[in-house]
Amino acid sequence: MPLKLKTAAQSVLLSLSLATTATAGALGDPIIEKPLELIEEPDWQGLRLGLTYNGEMSGNTTAASEGFPFLDTGHASDGNQGGFVGYDLQRGKMVYGLEYQHIIRDSAVQGDPSRVHGDISSLRVRIGRTAGKTLFFGSIGSAQSTFDDAGTNIDMDGFVAGIGIERLLGKNGIVGLAVDHYDLSGERLATTVDSNHTVLQLRVGFKF
Repeated sequence: MPLKLKTAAQSVLLSLSLATTATAGALGDPIIEKPLELIEEPDWQGLRLGLTYNGEMSGNTTAASEGFPFLDTGHASDGNQGGFVGYDLQRGKMVYGLEYQHIIRDSAVQGDPSRVHGDISSLRVRIGRTAGKTLFFGSIGSAQSTFDDAGTNIDMDGFVAGIGIERLLGKNGIVGLAVDHYDLSGERLATTVDSNHTVLQLRVGFKF
Protein backbone atom coordinates (compact mmCIF):
# COMPACT_ATOMS: atom_id res chain seq x y z
CA MET A 1 0.00 0.00 0.00
CA PRO A 2 1.45 3.45 -0.86
CA LEU A 3 2.57 5.43 2.12
CA LYS A 4 0.09 8.29 1.53
CA LEU A 5 -2.89 5.93 1.26
CA LYS A 6 -1.76 4.04 4.38
CA THR A 7 -1.45 7.30 6.32
CA ALA A 8 -4.91 8.43 5.17
CA ALA A 9 -6.47 5.12 6.20
CA GLN A 10 -4.87 5.33 9.64
CA SER A 11 -6.24 8.87 10.06
CA VAL A 12 -9.77 7.73 9.19
CA LEU A 13 -9.60 4.78 11.61
CA LEU A 14 -8.32 7.06 14.39
CA SER A 15 -11.15 9.52 13.80
CA LEU A 16 -13.74 6.72 13.90
CA SER A 17 -12.23 5.38 17.12
CA LEU A 18 -12.36 8.78 18.80
CA ALA A 19 -15.96 9.34 17.66
CA THR A 20 -17.03 5.94 19.00
CA THR A 21 -15.38 6.62 22.36
CA ALA A 22 -17.08 10.01 22.63
CA THR A 23 -20.46 8.52 21.74
CA ALA A 24 -20.08 5.73 24.29
CA GLY A 25 -19.22 8.26 26.96
CA ALA A 26 -22.27 10.34 26.11
CA LEU A 27 -24.57 7.30 26.25
CA GLY A 28 -23.13 6.34 29.62
CA ASP A 29 -23.76 9.75 31.20
CA PRO A 30 -26.31 9.65 34.07
CA ILE A 31 -29.86 10.80 33.19
CA ILE A 32 -31.12 13.45 35.55
CA GLU A 33 -34.92 13.33 35.86
CA LYS A 34 -37.03 16.26 36.98
CA PRO A 35 -38.48 15.65 40.44
CA LEU A 36 -42.17 14.71 40.45
CA GLU A 37 -44.47 17.40 41.74
CA LEU A 38 -46.51 16.12 44.68
CA ILE A 39 -50.26 16.70 44.37
CA GLU A 40 -51.62 17.81 47.73
CA GLU A 41 -54.91 16.13 48.64
CA PRO A 42 -57.57 18.49 50.07
CA ASP A 43 -57.89 18.23 53.85
CA TRP A 44 -61.46 17.82 55.10
CA GLN A 45 -60.56 17.09 58.73
CA GLY A 46 -61.33 19.61 61.42
CA LEU A 47 -63.96 21.74 63.12
CA ARG A 48 -66.53 23.36 60.85
CA LEU A 49 -69.39 25.76 61.38
CA GLY A 50 -71.71 27.72 59.16
CA LEU A 51 -75.15 28.99 58.21
CA THR A 52 -78.00 27.33 56.35
CA TYR A 53 -81.04 28.37 54.34
CA ASN A 54 -83.79 25.75 54.38
CA GLY A 55 -86.64 25.50 51.88
CA GLU A 56 -89.33 22.96 52.71
CA MET A 57 -90.05 20.80 49.66
CA SER A 58 -92.97 18.97 51.29
CA GLY A 59 -94.48 18.53 54.73
CA ASN A 60 -97.45 17.06 56.53
CA THR A 61 -98.80 17.39 60.06
CA THR A 62 -101.57 15.33 61.65
CA ALA A 63 -103.02 15.74 65.13
CA ALA A 64 -105.62 13.84 67.10
CA SER A 65 -107.31 14.26 70.47
CA GLU A 66 -108.42 11.12 72.31
CA GLY A 67 -108.04 9.22 69.06
CA PHE A 68 -110.19 11.59 67.00
CA PRO A 69 -108.24 13.45 64.27
CA PHE A 70 -108.73 17.20 64.15
CA LEU A 71 -105.82 18.16 61.91
CA ASP A 72 -104.47 16.54 58.74
CA THR A 73 -102.77 18.95 56.42
CA GLY A 74 -99.98 19.06 53.89
CA HIS A 75 -97.91 22.20 54.05
CA ALA A 76 -94.60 23.72 53.06
CA SER A 77 -93.22 26.55 55.16
CA ASP A 78 -91.39 29.58 53.87
CA GLY A 79 -87.60 29.50 53.82
CA ASN A 80 -85.98 29.30 57.24
CA GLN A 81 -82.49 30.24 58.41
CA GLY A 82 -80.35 28.01 60.55
CA GLY A 83 -76.84 27.01 61.48
CA PHE A 84 -74.57 24.03 62.03
CA VAL A 85 -71.42 23.05 63.90
CA GLY A 86 -69.54 19.79 63.53
CA TYR A 87 -66.25 17.95 63.42
CA ASP A 88 -64.88 15.64 60.71
CA LEU A 89 -62.16 12.97 60.72
CA GLN A 90 -60.54 11.94 57.43
CA ARG A 91 -59.04 8.53 56.63
CA GLY A 92 -57.83 8.45 53.05
CA LYS A 93 -60.82 9.36 50.89
CA MET A 94 -63.35 8.57 53.63
CA VAL A 95 -64.70 11.28 55.95
CA TYR A 96 -66.52 10.57 59.24
CA GLY A 97 -68.21 13.33 61.19
CA LEU A 98 -70.65 14.48 63.86
CA GLU A 99 -72.92 17.50 63.33
CA TYR A 100 -75.44 19.55 65.29
CA GLN A 101 -78.00 21.59 63.36
CA HIS A 102 -80.67 24.08 64.36
CA ILE A 103 -83.37 25.46 62.06
CA ILE A 104 -85.23 28.57 63.22
CA ARG A 105 -88.90 28.35 62.29
CA ASP A 106 -92.24 29.62 63.54
CA SER A 107 -94.69 28.25 60.98
CA ALA A 108 -98.45 28.44 61.40
CA VAL A 109 -100.02 25.13 60.39
CA GLN A 110 -102.86 25.46 57.88
CA GLY A 111 -102.64 29.22 58.29
CA ASP A 112 -103.89 28.99 61.87
CA PRO A 113 -101.73 31.20 64.15
CA SER A 114 -102.88 29.21 67.19
CA ARG A 115 -101.15 26.07 65.83
CA VAL A 116 -97.45 26.68 65.32
CA HIS A 117 -94.65 24.32 64.36
CA GLY A 118 -91.49 25.49 66.14
CA ASP A 119 -87.71 25.21 65.69
CA ILE A 120 -86.12 21.93 64.61
CA SER A 121 -82.80 20.73 66.03
CA SER A 122 -80.86 17.58 65.20
CA LEU A 123 -77.71 15.70 66.14
CA ARG A 124 -76.41 13.36 63.47
CA VAL A 125 -73.48 11.33 62.24
CA ARG A 126 -72.36 11.59 58.65
CA ILE A 127 -70.16 9.50 56.39
CA GLY A 128 -68.77 10.72 53.10
CA ARG A 129 -66.28 10.09 50.33
CA THR A 130 -64.09 12.73 48.75
CA ALA A 131 -63.42 13.38 45.09
CA GLY A 132 -60.75 16.06 45.22
CA LYS A 133 -62.38 19.21 46.58
CA THR A 134 -65.86 17.65 46.48
CA LEU A 135 -67.43 15.61 49.29
CA PHE A 136 -70.46 13.34 48.81
CA PHE A 137 -72.08 12.38 52.11
CA GLY A 138 -75.05 10.83 53.86
CA SER A 139 -76.25 11.55 57.40
CA ILE A 140 -78.62 10.11 59.98
CA GLY A 141 -79.50 11.05 63.54
CA SER A 142 -82.09 12.18 66.07
CA ALA A 143 -84.27 15.28 65.76
CA GLN A 144 -86.49 17.33 68.07
CA SER A 145 -89.12 20.03 67.57
CA THR A 146 -92.22 21.54 69.20
CA PHE A 147 -95.86 21.96 68.25
CA ASP A 148 -97.91 24.67 69.93
CA ASP A 149 -101.60 23.76 69.87
CA ALA A 150 -103.43 26.86 71.11
CA GLY A 151 -101.07 27.27 74.05
CA THR A 152 -100.48 23.57 74.69
CA ASN A 153 -96.83 22.95 73.90
CA ILE A 154 -96.08 19.43 72.65
CA ASP A 155 -92.48 18.21 72.41
CA MET A 156 -91.78 16.04 69.36
CA ASP A 157 -88.93 13.60 68.83
CA GLY A 158 -87.89 11.49 65.87
CA PHE A 159 -85.17 11.01 63.32
CA VAL A 160 -83.58 12.76 60.38
CA ALA A 161 -81.81 11.24 57.37
CA GLY A 162 -80.28 12.98 54.40
CA ILE A 163 -77.78 13.14 51.57
CA GLY A 164 -75.65 16.02 50.39
CA ILE A 165 -72.67 17.40 48.53
CA GLU A 166 -70.09 19.95 49.67
CA ARG A 167 -67.30 21.78 47.87
CA LEU A 168 -64.16 23.29 49.37
CA LEU A 169 -63.48 26.90 48.40
CA GLY A 170 -59.75 27.36 48.82
CA LYS A 171 -58.54 25.55 51.94
CA ASN A 172 -61.20 26.60 54.43
CA GLY A 173 -64.42 27.76 52.75
CA ILE A 174 -67.36 25.35 52.37
CA VAL A 175 -70.47 25.58 50.19
CA GLY A 176 -72.97 22.79 49.73
CA LEU A 177 -76.48 21.44 49.16
CA ALA A 178 -78.34 18.78 51.14
CA VAL A 179 -81.76 17.14 51.20
CA ASP A 180 -82.98 16.06 54.66
CA HIS A 181 -86.13 14.21 55.70
CA TYR A 182 -87.49 14.66 59.24
CA ASP A 183 -90.02 12.31 60.86
CA LEU A 184 -91.31 13.58 64.22
CA SER A 185 -94.06 12.75 66.70
CA GLY A 186 -95.15 13.80 70.17
CA GLU A 187 -97.91 13.45 72.75
CA ARG A 188 -99.26 15.48 75.62
CA LEU A 189 -102.31 14.63 77.66
CA ALA A 190 -104.85 13.34 75.11
CA THR A 191 -103.31 15.06 72.07
CA THR A 192 -100.89 13.35 69.68
CA VAL A 193 -99.05 14.99 66.79
CA ASP A 194 -97.15 13.46 63.86
CA SER A 195 -95.16 15.59 61.46
CA ASN A 196 -92.76 15.00 58.59
CA HIS A 197 -90.76 17.40 56.47
CA THR A 198 -88.46 17.14 53.46
CA VAL A 199 -86.07 20.09 53.34
CA LEU A 200 -83.67 21.37 50.67
CA GLN A 201 -80.75 23.05 52.40
CA LEU A 202 -78.12 25.50 51.17
CA ARG A 203 -74.98 25.40 53.34
CA VAL A 204 -72.20 27.97 53.61
CA GLY A 205 -69.47 27.57 56.19
CA PHE A 206 -65.85 27.63 57.25
CA LYS A 207 -63.47 24.81 58.28
CA PHE A 208 -60.76 25.27 60.92
